[in-house]
Amino acid sequence: MDIERFMRKHHVTDEMLDEMAAPFERGDFELSDGTMYSGSHLGAGAPKTPNAETIEAIDEVRRRKQDPSIGKTYDSVENMMKDLL
Repeated sequence: MDIERFMRKHHVTDEMLDEMAAPFERGDFELSDGTMYSGSHLGAGAPKTPNAETIEAIDEVRRRKQDPSIGKTYDSVENMMKDLL
C-alpha cells in the first residue's frame, strides 16, 4: 500500500503527520521505557535473495576479477565517470 492510500484509509493528513514527526525530528521526545531503537527494520526479516540480474552482475564481477582482460579497465574513477557519462 502506498503512503497516500494509507493516509486516506486512516484519515491522516500531511499536517497531522508533520505534527507527529516533529518531536522525533527535533530530538525532544520522551521514551516510554527508556529504550531507543535505531537502524533499519528491513534487515530484520528473512535473508535477502538477489534476483537473477543481480546474480549475473555479481558473477560478471567475479569473472573480471579473475581475468582482468575481460572488459574495459580504468586507472581512475574520474576517467571511468567521463567514459560512462
